[in-house]
Amino acid sequence: MYKDDNIEDWDDTEELLNRYHHIRNGEPQGMLDEDEFELVIEYYVRNGQDNEAVLACDIAITYYPFSGDILILKAEILTQSQKYGQALKVLDELDTFDTNNLESVLLRSDIFLGQMKHDYAAQWLEKKLDSFVKCL
Repeated sequence: MYKDDNIEDWDDTEELLNRYHHIRNGEPQGMLDEDEFELVIEYYVRNGQDNEAVLACDIAITYYPFSGDILILKAEILTQSQKYGQALKVLDELDTFDTNNLESVLLRSDIFLGQMKHDYAAQWLEKKLDSFVKCL
């Protein structure tokens, strides 16, 4: 521990992680709300445990299948790990119920850039911009 660490925050995080681990292990332990799942996922990302973060996303999605925030988090983690195909599948899933999610649009263009598909990324953004303008 460092002097600037907030011990109360660690206690809260530790308790939340314990609750998550019970759920992960299939033990009856109540439930985490969507925001709590996001905190667990972000904890694992901050600590360089991307595989555990993706697993936490998958568990959260079983409870909150229409959570755009959880799906975006999962797609971001996969993108950072250069698992572009998997990230695109997650964004496709999000598009089935939220076609105009701006974060999804931007992340998809980032994936295309990561795949060195610069022209495709530009075309994608122009297409989505046109559809956003039509909605107004």
